[in-house]
Amino acid sequence: RDYYASRGLGDVYKRQEHFTVIGVNFHPMLRAYCDTKHTILDARIRAKNIEKILLKHQNICFVFIPHDDRSGLTDNLMLSVMYDYLDTYRQRIFYSPDVPRAPQLKALCGLLDGLISSRMHLAIAAYGMQTPVMAVTYQGKFEGLFRHFGLNETFLLSPQKFLSDDMLVTFDLFLESLPALKKQIAANLSHVCELSNNNLKDE
Repeated sequence: RDYYASRGLGDVYKRQEHFTVIGVNFHPMLRAYCDTKHTILDARIRAKNIEKILLKHQNICFVFIPHDDRSGLTDNLMLSVMYDYLDTYRQRIFYSPDVPRAPQLKALCGLLDGLISSRMHLAIAAYGMQTPVMAVTYQGKFEGLFRHFGLNETFLLSPQKFLSDDMLVTFDLFLESLPALKKQIAANLSHVCELSNNNLKDE
């Protein structure tokens, strides 16, 4: 908590009693982009959807979370464009380009009410802290993770749907379902951890 407070996330903590805090992660490999220009165009469309959510739900804050910065295709390429586009909403959006270490990331996920993620390992960290996830599915990822927790695949959207009004409709349902999803994750967490431990034993 101190790590994020020192980077400006303290303001989000102060509002958390009255606000729903949603983490957001998009990375620039969701589609086969021809160049950076097309990545930026998609980032702006996604930012417009975030703007529509902010306008509709006055009690929501977003935390933009980069999870991978190992190459030129960094998450920050997309998140920074979105953050700049949403300049007038800075009071309700936190973003730092620093990529958290695993323990910091897990702690942050525990402070969120929900997460929109395109990164599998970020989603796993969220589930480990009983935080519901709405995921951007690609290359066959996420479906198995959702099945382990018995979760409805309604909250799995293709990259293309995250560029459309489908994202807004699904987000509203996700928002309404957060308490029920949290209970379902908690009910299945020990079983999923047991499956994971068994895999380690087999190795």
